[in-house]
Amino acid sequence: MILNAGCDPKINVVYIGSEILKLLISESFDLHNLIIKSTNTLDISIDHVILSLDWLFIVKAISINNDKVILNETK
Repeated sequence: MILNAGCDPKINVVYIGSEILKLLISESFDLHNLIIKSTNTLDISIDHVILSLDWLFIVKAISINNDKVILNETK
């Protein structure tokens, strides 16, 4: 995805997704706590976080097991 000149990168799903992945590398979260931590850390709305989590799930970067968000590893 190429960012447009007028697009704020802090509300871009790719940027938010990368920040979520950084959080998941350092610590394990359940879904609710991950959303709260992401909104507080990035100072963005819950809608942007959920959209980014959906995108990460679609591209198979994360999965959810028993309400825990799991970082999928690449091989």
